[in-house]
Amino acid sequence: MGKPDVSLKVWLGNPERFADLFNAILFKGNHIIDARELETEKSEYATIVTDKSSMPKALQSFRDIVMRWNNEFTLVILACENQFILCA
Repeated sequence: MGKPDVSLKVWLGNPERFADLFNAILFKGNHIIDARELETEKSEYATIVTDKSSMPKALQSFRDIVMRWNNEFTLVILACENQFILCA
């Protein structure tokens, strides 16, 4: 993981910025998600997958930033995966 990725995680890990990002993308800039309603969630998930032809497989997944939006009406998990491409 490079320095730009860490910088983006720290920058977007701020609830105000995180809320602004999702409000812009999901709600066309309308202030729907309030940063005060966001809580940081774990960013690592693990599960076991099985199918008929093979042994069970353990899968582990990581997200850069995961926050739980808990307002009076609903509970939503929002995740952000940064992709930084350095162009020379």
